Amino acid sequence: MSRIAHGLRVGGRLASVGDGGAESMERVHLRFVRPGMKVARAVTGPDGAIIVGVGSALGPALVRVLEAHGVASVWVDAPDAVAPWERDPDLDEALRALEARFGASAHEPTLGQLYACLRERILAHAARRDGAR
Repeated sequence: MSRIAHGLRVGGRLASVGDGGAESMERVHLRFVRPGMKVARAVTGPDGAIIVGVGSALGPALVRVLEAHGVASVWVDAPDAVAPWERDPDLDEALRALEARFGASAHEPTLGQLYACLRERILAHAARRDGAR
């Protein structure tokens, strides 16, 4: 039996992801999914109905189904085959990476504005994907 491990904001509604128990998985943006990648966590709709089950092989038709439900990323079982830019990092990881890129420059006027815009974009993306924190 799968437990609810993570929430997703899907098309303005809250959906959830069940834990498939995979030891080695990565969340990947749908646009980077390759045919044959396996779903590591079930994607469910706001009513709890499973949209895509654990172990399902991703292909063009299944990606279209996920897109129609407003899903932007999925957990897959092939992290070693996933490039860093294909990943959809969690909020804390994304904010740490932003801070590492800007460092002390985040306090300079022009770069500070860019930093603030990127931070807001990261927060908005996380809110859509994960629901409000």
